[in-house]
Amino acid sequence: MALSSTVQEALWLRELAKELDPDAVSTGIKIFCDNKEAVDFAKNAGYRPRTKHIDVRQHFIREHIEASVINVEFLPTEEMLADALTKGLHGPKLLGFRKQMGLKD
Repeated sequence: MALSSTVQEALWLRELAKELDPDAVSTGIKIFCDNKEAVDFAKNAGYRPRTKHIDVRQHFIREHIEASVINVEFLPTEEMLADALTKGLHGPKLLGFRKQMGLKD
């Protein structure tokens, strides 16, 4: 469900970027997810009885993957830079992420 919302937001931002500068967006959008099952579920068709209620969202994501508009990739939680902006992290991890983002003390 969260991946579907992320794809929607990414597509909206892509359209906004196109309106501002039509030449700015020429490649697909890369989305990182720390849930292997969600990545597999988005990329591979198949029946899963416990996920019937999200079929529409699954097809929405898969259509954009097949059209090469988005690319969903697995990234372990330990490497998620966005966690520095969304979670309370302990000192060393926060400092490492901050350094990777190029932020100064």
